[in-house]
Amino acid sequence: MQIMRTDALGRELTDVVKDFDVWSAKELPGINSALTNKQLPPIQMLTREDWEKNAPKV
Repeated sequence: MQIMRTDALGRELTDVVKDFDVWSAKELPGINSALTNKQLPPIQMLTREDWEKNAPKV
């Protein structure tokens, strides 16, 4: 039962990551433009490699 739930959660996570990637590609340029117009730094997406370098070791 738990293995089946783990598989389902993995698929759900994949879907969420895909949706976020689509959203960020569409919306982030406009958000960054608005931030730049207000003399604020743009949002920079963190790569998986950068995240793994900075993640706490478990």
